[in-house]
Amino acid sequence: MTKRFICIILILLCPASFFIGAAWADSTALFSELGNCKYIYTYSGRNNAYFYGYTNTTLYSARAVPTANLRYVNTDGCIRAVCHDESNAYALFDGNNCYKIVRMNMDSGACDYVTITGSESISNRSFAVSGSEIFILQKSNSYPYVKSYNFSGKALYSYTFSKGVDRLFFNGSNAYARSVSGEIFRLSGGSKTKCADLEAYTDFSDAGCGYILTSGGRLVSLGSGDVEYPRCDYAVRTSQNSFKLCGNTLSFTGGDVSVSSAKLMCAAGQTAAVLGTDNRCTTFNASQIKSNPQASQSGSKSSNLKISDGVAVGIDAEITVTQAKEKFPEIAELYDFDGNKITSGKLKTGYYALIGGTKYPVAIRGDVNGTGTLNRSDLVDLMDAIIEKITLSPCRSKAADFNLDGKINTQDLVLLGLRIKGEI
Repeated sequence: MTKRFICIILILLCPASFFIGAAWADSTALFSELGNCKYIYTYSGRNNAYFYGYTNTTLYSARAVPTANLRYVNTDGCIRAVCHDESNAYALFDGNNCYKIVRMNMDSGACDYVTITGSESISNRSFAVSGSEIFILQKSNSYPYVKSYNFSGKALYSYTFSKGVDRLFFNGSNAYARSVSGEIFRLSGGSKTKCADLEAYTDFSDAGCGYILTSGGRLVSLGSGDVEYPRCDYAVRTSQNSFKLCGNTLSFTGGDVSVSSAKLMCAAGQTAAVLGTDNRCTTFNASQIKSNPQASQSGSKSSNLKISDGVAVGIDAEITVTQAKEKFPEIAELYDFDGNKITSGKLKTGYYALIGGTKYPVAIRGDVNGTGTLNRSDLVDLMDAIIEKITLSPCRSKAADFNLDGKINTQDLVLLGLRIKGEI
């Protein structure tokens, strides 16, 4: 069986090429009205992506993906907060001694209004809407809490938190609350589910369905709680792509492309939209790829540091301790197998990294046997793990997942073999 696997791998490891490339601008649109807004936010959904904001009395929303379309609605009160979902823009505003919410449909332009009862106890910093439930922050003599309403303005459920709550937001198809202590909870039907941890009062922005990006550059999964360090100004994870905006460079699977005076980004599917300082929106479709041998690929040497299941992953092999600390400034200290602090030498699978005050075991991509050097021995261990001849420890298992897709299979074997040969 082992000989048969080796023969298959030798065949697969013959000179190979990948379809890689760079994208070009797909279209542009001028959203000059957004220049009136106090703040501009982004929503990156499954099929639609938006830039939206507000003035004292006007809610603006510009659909950027799949097609450009800007709508706005004037209110009869002062807007306090806004939010967005896949098809609607919302604003919470003061209206005749009560709070109201306007919902603007981005397809038809139709608007409807909801009057919220018990307005005297509302904290208007943020709100969220999910399905038929409107979530509002409420003041309290003890700790702020969340109360939900239906679209007739009738109160539904109360959500309390041990130390209170300071922010509500919508992401994907769910409403979330961030507690004062930094925990993030998903809210629905009177139940709350903890799904991630942040430091208290950490600022963050939307980063696609199921992800948020902190001001410190951490991409946090609202599903698994995993944390990545993409080291960029903006990042959006969609069902078909991962986009990063670093200065005036937009990076995604297949390559990089230059953009001008970028200030915000949103995305859906394979298309990213970049809003410039002149409020001109340019879209880039990642499926339109031209040949570019310099572009990155999922099996290449480029990777991002990530905490997954309590293990630090995404660090490439052949990296020294000094290089790792330079490349990943979030790593405060590094330790060997016995927990001794190290300042030189190669980083190896099974070593430890101090990140955010916590020690995490390190899994080096492809370094299955923990030597810090990629060689045939790593291939043999990976192959034995695939055919279930051996069972890898959690840390070594993460190292065996060369393409970081959460699975160990022959694709990892092929990519590791190509990496050892120096072909990627």
